Amino acid sequence: MSFRLKTIVGVALIESVLLFLLVFYSLQLLKNSNVAEFTARAHTTATLLAATTRTAVLAQDAAALDHVLRTAIEHTGALYARVRDSAGRVLAQAGSPVAPTPTALPDPRPEEMRDGVFHTFADIGESGVRFGRIELGFATDGLRTVLLEASRKTVTIAALEVMLVVAFSYMLVIYLTHALDAIKVGAQRIAGGEPGYEVEVRGNDELAETARAFNGMSNMLKQAFRERMRAEAELIALNQDLERRVEQRTEELEQAYRKIERQALYDPLTSLPNRALFHARLAETIEEARRSGRGFALAILDFNGFKEINDTLGHHAGDLALQQIAVRLRTAVEPSATVARLGGDEFALLLPGAGDLASATRAFDRVPAVFEHPVRIGARTVSVGASIGVARYPQDGTDPSLLMRRADVAMYSAKRRRLDYVLYTHTLDPGQLAQH
Repeated sequence: MSFRLKTIVGVALIESVLLFLLVFYSLQLLKNSNVAEFTARAHTTATLLAATTRTAVLAQDAAALDHVLRTAIEHTGALYARVRDSAGRVLAQAGSPVAPTPTALPDPRPEEMRDGVFHTFADIGESGVRFGRIELGFATDGLRTVLLEASRKTVTIAALEVMLVVAFSYMLVIYLTHALDAIKVGAQRIAGGEPGYEVEVRGNDELAETARAFNGMSNMLKQAFRERMRAEAELIALNQDLERRVEQRTEELEQAYRKIERQALYDPLTSLPNRALFHARLAETIEEARRSGRGFALAILDFNGFKEINDTLGHHAGDLALQQIAVRLRTAVEPSATVARLGGDEFALLLPGAGDLASATRAFDRVPAVFEHPVRIGARTVSVGASIGVARYPQDGTDPSLLMRRADVAMYSAKRRRLDYVLYTHTLDPGQLAQH
């Protein structure tokens, strides 16, 4: 096998192996991402419907349940939706009348379905008490079609790339062997008694440099030394350029990392910490409070009238209102406090050192002042209020989830009683509220 053929086969084989690995892992990544998105959407839809139908299930309101299920099917593309009570009886159902009742829910991964339907469910309950269950089914045909089409296109592109690589390898080998043949002929001529013979030099690449070096050797040794010095200078310049590029690339990667980190931990609209960063700081604050013995306060805020702003003035106006309120909240608390946006019009405050009743009262007496002045949206001013629920460490809980839940209970109590804020007490628990 000639050098030319070996080079073509070697390059094509290496490229084929690399393309196979790239295509394989790309398809796996595409498949996993699409499956994850599909299942997450299905589970999220079930969870949201479970929260939406909680009141209707408690009231046994079949008409309301039927309306919610039909609306859910219309907007989510589910094949069927079914609500059962705690005893397993069907309270309401909508969608495909022949939808099967799976023996075990939820289903495994969508691509493992044999009936073309992904079944999932979510329990309907509150505070650990299960009232019933919402069951949903989603067709997996669309997911399979997307994956099959992506596989076909990817394999086609890979095949075209292999053909291009083979063609490029052939041209490259022709170029390389042509230059090598010229040098071989030159060496034979010099060996045959023709010193000073020079080969033709084309271009400025590595082969051209070899040809120039060969010509210099043919003329005189001094010329060869000069060529070597010139090559060393070029190598130094190349190294310097490489170092500069490495430094530049390192700086770009550091900037990209900082950008990604901020996107992951901060809300892009208000520049406040997001839910993930807030939970991390809450855990750190609990650890610090355990070591120091000092308490702190946690509050959850929910805007009053924010939906009306979105409905009447549009979501852009709502975004402007959120940005202004975020700035006001940040200036209303101590620098050591954390103000975070949990999502939508829900915010959270973390106030170190405000664990006792007097400190918490002083701190949250200042927060409602944020909403005394209306926010300006263009030429209009809009009044926005808030309901605030406060839980304190360690009186109301010593772990993050319990504190968040009790602050949420207090917030809903404030909203129901039309108060600026409410400090959590055990009488606000759902079991206690039912007795009053």
